[in-house]
Amino acid sequence: MKNKLIPVLWVFAILAAAAPAWAIKVATWDIMGYPKYGGSARDSGFRLVLNRLNPDILTVQGMTETGGVTSFLDNVLNFSKPSAYASAYLKIDKSNDIVLYYKKNTISFLSQKTIPAAYLNIMEYVLKIKSGSGQGTTFRIYGIHLFYSSTTPANREKAARTLRNYLNTLPADSLFLVCGNLNVFKSSEKAYKTLTGSESDNDGRLFDPVNRPGEWHDNTSFASLHTQSTHKNPGGGYAGGGLDDRFDFILVSQALLDGIALDYSKGSYLVYGNDEKHFNKSINDTPYTYPKTVLDALYLASDHLPVVISIAAIGKLSKN
Repeated sequence: MKNKLIPVLWVFAILAAAAPAWAIKVATWDIMGYPKYGGSARDSGFRLVLNRLNPDILTVQGMTETGGVTSFLDNVLNFSKPSAYASAYLKIDKSNDIVLYYKKNTISFLSQKTIPAAYLNIMEYVLKIKSGSGQGTTFRIYGIHLFYSSTTPANREKAARTLRNYLNTLPADSLFLVCGNLNVFKSSEKAYKTLTGSESDNDGRLFDPVNRPGEWHDNTSFASLHTQSTHKNPGGGYAGGGLDDRFDFILVSQALLDGIALDYSKGSYLVYGNDEKHFNKSINDTPYTYPKTVLDALYLASDHLPVVISIAAIGKLSKN
């Protein structure tokens, strides 16, 4: 019993230790065609995971119906905490599958904007922190879902270029995060390099907090970063193959790494549910470190794992 208990405690110690006393927790999750596949049958899985993660901000990709926006809000996020979360409204259609949810007591929603892009539109959300050390700080979140294809990455590059060009128009030292499913297979792919590479205008340059370049696909060296698939065998909308791809990311601007105002909390980047024991396996196969109830919930909810980071106020709040 003692040997089984220690790893479980270790996992939750990471969640507690990674964030400072005051922080905003940001999560992203591809919710795999919600509610098209399985409908409300998957809600209990989402509820269990998100109750444990307790994010202040959640961006989701893979929303298939406008009605699903409210369904996810009412039957998942606010199910046990009525009115805790609100959503940014967006009509879901063939060009839009991204939704932002936020805690009303910590985050003020200022505005949103649709950025037309290849395959699916990119969403800009302007937010302000309502309480805590970062009170009054304004920042932006960009929700993104790039095209899936292992053989035709040009579509991803086109959308990535659209976003990078847009971010380059922001004022220098802007605070922003990009959250979503990039569907990239390696760091040398053009879409990833466009978002994170140095160019003549670096106002819009993004940084990968884990800073582990390489060929992520089907590479056991990057097992800790893999986010898809939670299922070994495909079916019911779930992709198969087990955990062997790093598709889901949170990238941050330089201003979130400079030690001024709002910053990424070092060490807080987490692929929730990934204990490096499920390379090419289903997320709830043995052996495992996380509680079986959590892994079963992740298996039920989506074929992607959520990614979460913390951002916190650092020093003098000199940025707005």
